[in-house]
Amino acid sequence: MYRALMENRCPGFSAFPADSVWRKIVPSKICFFIWTVAHNSILTQDKLKKRGWSLANRCDLCYTNEETNAHMLVDCIFTKQVWSIIRRSCRQSVFPSGNDLDVILKNWPTDIPDSMEGWFVYCAFHAVCWCIWLERNNRIFNGISRNPDQIVRKVLKNVAGWGVANGKIDRLGAATWVRERIRQIQ
Repeated sequence: MYRALMENRCPGFSAFPADSVWRKIVPSKICFFIWTVAHNSILTQDKLKKRGWSLANRCDLCYTNEETNAHMLVDCIFTKQVWSIIRRSCRQSVFPSGNDLDVILKNWPTDIPDSMEGWFVYCAFHAVCWCIWLERNNRIFNGISRNPDQIVRKVLKNVAGWGVANGKIDRLGAATWVRERIRQIQ
């Protein structure tokens, strides 16, 4: 039974994308966050309402739609702007696209590349989702709002920092890489 499940031979069952979630080069807390995303379990306002909280369910990034995992991380106009800038800054069309978080996560590259560009693509989903989540929380709890360009800068710096921490790039190379990407989006 276990083998059949893991080999995706059971109708209606899709294997959990563990290789796309648990990345030893990404900080553990962020991998755990992505694990909760993959299980549709982050505490967005739709889930808080189901738990009995009395609140207006609206996205704090776009202020128009209900806040759900999929809306906040993929469908929101603010998030779409972030993803668009990310794609443009790295001239990458390899990012899986679409509106289904499961499909995006399952199709994300899982091989650790050698180049910084490849490294960025490998880590981008985690970094973008994490930075969007932090932005959402900053708006709710601190009243601080940043624009999509500022979020992208944070994403680029996070990925470069992970590259330095994992010995993929030196600090000077990381700083240069981030500056070049930021120049491309201005």
